[in-house]
Amino acid sequence: KISKIEKKDYVLFAGRLSEEKGVEVLAECAKLLPEVQFVVAGDGPDKKVLENIKNVHLKGFVSGNEFFRLIAEAKFEVVPSICYENCPISILEAQAMGTPVVTAGVGGMAELVEDGKTGLLINEPTPEATAEAINKCFEDEEFYSSLKQNCEIRKDEIIEVGDYADILIEKYQQIIG
Repeated sequence: KISKIEKKDYVLFAGRLSEEKGVEVLAECAKLLPEVQFVVAGDGPDKKVLENIKNVHLKGFVSGNEFFRLIAEAKFEVVPSICYENCPISILEAQAMGTPVVTAGVGGMAELVEDGKTGLLINEPTPEATAEAINKCFEDEEFYSSLKQNCEIRKDEIIEVGDYADILIEKYQQIIG
């Protein structure tokens, strides 16, 4: 069972390696925190930005059980997007696996993460602000435990994709009809 998997001391980034996803923010943040391990699951045009950073481990595109295990084992996930994302699936996947999220407090990201409860929202998607939030999670074990526990509770509230699609179709039919 995924929820029984023991957390490991790494930060996960899962997604497309491109500018709008905050890859440069991630790279500079990793350089600011050389003692923290970053695991990157994804590929894209900005992969080169993350290469040759000693504490960044590039896994490439990962899917299936291996992908879910990376999420479940991560201490937390970082979503450093510099664009206003609507509903990043990576945040929902992390929370469904009991993994807190550090992300920007804008757009749909701010709607999915309860600041100080299921993760941390940063005011600006800068390497410094991201590093500060990551440090807080590593340095304050009691705080981190509360984030993780709240994600465990929240995961039961996350609806399945098929159910969500059914709700959307019903709403659209009401509007059209």
